[in-house]
Amino acid sequence: MNKIKILIFSIVMFLCISSDSENISAAKYSEGRISENITILDKDGMNYNYDAYYHKGYVYYSQHRIVSEQSYTTNTLYRMKPDGSDDEEIVTFKQQSLDGGRVVLVYGDNIYYSWGGDIDEPVFGSYMCMYNMKKHKEKYYKGRINYFSANYKNYYVANGESGDYGASPLCIVNAKNGKIKRITEYAGNDTLAGKKLYYIGTDKKNKKYYLYSCNINGKNKKKLVTFKKASFLPYINKGTKKYCDINVTSDGSVKYRYIYSSGKLKKLRK
Repeated sequence: MNKIKILIFSIVMFLCISSDSENISAAKYSEGRISENITILDKDGMNYNYDAYYHKGYVYYSQHRIVSEQSYTTNTLYRMKPDGSDDEEIVTFKQQSLDGGRVVLVYGDNIYYSWGGDIDEPVFGSYMCMYNMKKHKEKYYKGRINYFSANYKNYYVANGESGDYGASPLCIVNAKNGKIKRITEYAGNDTLAGKKLYYIGTDKKNKKYYLYSCNINGKNKKKLVTFKKASFLPYINKGTKKYCDINVTSDGSVKYRYIYSSGKLKKLRK
């Protein structure tokens, strides 16, 4: 077993033991990220960066050779069983990365993988790719999205790095087929209530602020509230199945509650 197998195997076993000391089993720990940004010095004298993700009996891990600070020349994804067996390379992505990459979701045969920057185009931003393991095809998404914040069944809310004024892209991805629907390029944060997505929106100049809703498939977009006295991009600090609470000042001194069923907005006391 090579060094990376030993490293990932040790992490997996540690998490299994932590969750259930009497039953060391991969089935005992949950779907998702195991570790991130682990750096080791390999036998070739180069530093490598690793990130690991668990899904249905397999550990998916990415490998990035570190050339200099925040500069990588490889962007390769592997998978193996938690005991280190059946280790195989899945894909070396066509686009290389500046700050490494990570698996954000495995859904069926589709792997969703994200990273920041690009070797060929080192500009501000983040990227996401869907790789289909059966068809061996890469599908790249445009526009700075790099993680999923919530989901309802196979529909995932995709967010990205914030740009000017703190706004960022907001999209819906159908994880079954990889189709994406861009909701807006200027969103604050969001909350999911069943099949409804509620999110903060602004304009290009960050002068006007709104609360919107849409269906989880991205359809039926509605403007619900205009925040006329907000001093900065409002923030949903609490979301439930019945309402969401929204800060409209940077210090959180002014808050409102929007009630989904009635469509009413009321100011909360301090």
